[in-house]
Amino acid sequence: MDLTRIETAVRKERQKSELNPLDESFYTEVSHFLDVLYSERKRAAEQAEDPFSSSKVKQITDEIETVEETVESLYERRSGKIVKAASFASAGMAKELDGATNEEKELFNNLVEELNDGRERVLNTINESAQESEQDTENTVATPGDGGGDSVNNSVPGRNGTLSESHENESKKTLDASVVMGGRTSDGTDTTSNVAGSSNEEPESISAEGDRSVPDDIERTTVRVTKEVGEILGTDNREYYLYEEDVVTLPKQNANILVEKGAAVTVDS
Repeated sequence: MDLTRIETAVRKERQKSELNPLDESFYTEVSHFLDVLYSERKRAAEQAEDPFSSSKVKQITDEIETVEETVESLYERRSGKIVKAASFASAGMAKELDGATNEEKELFNNLVEELNDGRERVLNTINESAQESEQDTENTVATPGDGGGDSVNNSVPGRNGTLSESHENESKKTLDASVVMGGRTSDGTDTTSNVAGSSNEEPESISAEGDRSVPDDIERTTVRVTKEVGEILGTDNREYYLYEEDVVTLPKQNANILVEKGAAVTVDS
């Protein structure tokens, strides 16, 4: 392990929206590397007449600080991608966490578990509230002349199922909608036909076959990002995370906007 390897990992991480593969023991190796640097600085300080003015001590100290800052920057970029992957997994969209370290895999599994537990608690609260409301209504409203034997379900024309079931169905619809990103899921599956199916009128942007018309021959431009932009949705319905010094190929329309705003410069092919 050395500083060059760590800096290379950061550079590659900036260029991909997915995790750049690292060895499972990457952070452990970094820790051992820092231990070596700390030991070298201690020896250099002991051998120097004045440790505070020793160029050797200062050189090693600068390297230690650079390693720590670079690794922290690397982890922050990767943890953002891990959180996004965990949210997809929690939503029922199968997504492997490839190329992660042992620590990152543990973080991913913990996040998925917490998200799943949180959803279950929320849905249980909603269902319990619905069931209590249903029971109160059944105890209060009854069909006249039947001695209160039949519940309100039978006295309301056209009602099918309980209020609890209705809430469950609405929850499922909401969950389905939450994984629709610009008409496509993270694995590229077109979901716009499902969205169109929820309305009596078919949107004009949906073809007769139910697919959104997205050109396959979108012109693209390679740019270098000069200012951190964050997440954008391209005209090709793909998500891009843009950080300073990233080099990325974007749909020409998105690239032109970034260049016009001074957030990117074109890269010669």
